[in-house]
Amino acid sequence: MDNGTIMDHLKRNGAVDLNKRLLEVAEGLSYLHSKNVVHGDLRGSNILIGPDFSVVISDFGLAVFSDGRVGDTGSAHSGSTHWQAPELIRPEKFGLERFTRTKQSDIFAYGSVCFEVHTGEPPFLKDLVGMKISDGERPDRPVNDERCQINDKLWVLMSMCWSHQRERRPEAATVVETMRSWQQGQLGA
Repeated sequence: MDNGTIMDHLKRNGAVDLNKRLLEVAEGLSYLHSKNVVHGDLRGSNILIGPDFSVVISDFGLAVFSDGRVGDTGSAHSGSTHWQAPELIRPEKFGLERFTRTKQSDIFAYGSVCFEVHTGEPPFLKDLVGMKISDGERPDRPVNDERCQINDKLWVLMSMCWSHQRERRPEAATVVETMRSWQQGQLGA
């Protein structure tokens, strides 16, 4: 895509329509989940900006498809730790027998994408990222300034997406409904 990734596009063009773009990501994720497809590696570098400046989710190399296929034939633990849900980092700590990408782990990653898009940085830039996430730590709310504008509603939604208990994370369709219910202009940047 000529407009590059969402992160490259934001660097070149500034923080324009951030939450509209995040809604489009949620809509894409909701569509995938409605087709029983788990993306498995949602992050800024896998979100492209199309020719009409709409969001396009890309890179299905780690996706889990409804027929049981997994896009990646390499390591089961492939993916970007900064965006991974705690149960992917340490499955045994959560009573799971194995590493399994799920719709709930995509939602956790969506919360991290919201953070990344608004701050320009992935969550947890420091060492021991996986340990922090699996122990329940989450990024601190950034200070709102000219570069970052995360309002209270969005921060609450992000926190819900980052729930340590995967069953408490909202479904993608609920994220879409929530974001759509916020009147245009009330969501922020």
